[in-house]
Amino acid sequence: MCEKCVSGGKKTSTAILSKMIMLEDVFYRYHFKGSELINVLRDVQEIYGYLDKTILEHVAERLDLPPSHVYGVATFYDLFRFEPQSEHIVSVCRGTACYVLESEEIINAVEREFGLKRGGKTKDGRLQLDITRCIGLCARGPIAIVDGKVISNANADKVIALIYPLIERDKILDDMKCKPYDEMNGCVEGQK
Repeated sequence: MCEKCVSGGKKTSTAILSKMIMLEDVFYRYHFKGSELINVLRDVQEIYGYLDKTILEHVAERLDLPPSHVYGVATFYDLFRFEPQSEHIVSVCRGTACYVLESEEIINAVEREFGLKRGGKTKDGRLQLDITRCIGLCARGPIAIVDGKVISNANADKVIALIYPLIERDKILDDMKCKPYDEMNGCVEGQK
């Protein structure tokens, strides 16, 4: 059962507490060492999905580092995100090999088809288009990644064909959202 059905999309106090415990575990795992900052940031992002100002300040405090240092390290590396990610992420490689193999055509097609810009999200926030640099699969390029699924020898048609079922599934799930939710029977009668 999804958390959205149970909580109406709001985080429960149990979920918040669970993340706080996981966060403290990260600090203990790395022995509160500032020299482990990149590992700590990576693990913290895994817990929260992104790093906001409050999280970065908390990391600085727990590792006894200046907030400016933590922010500087986090913004230096492309792997860190500073806003919530969409439910569905399309990443297209623009490394040299993929670029030569016309990954730009894939990017342009996704932008046109779904009305978003590179690095941006659709109006409903459910789909985002990220541009990446080389991911090490040059011989199989161009490379696109749709919700974690790597597409070798990608082209616009392949990528778009993988995105549409995700969007359609979301529409079906939206129609099914309800509260209260009965675990055995689904939505309680008349509560859709």
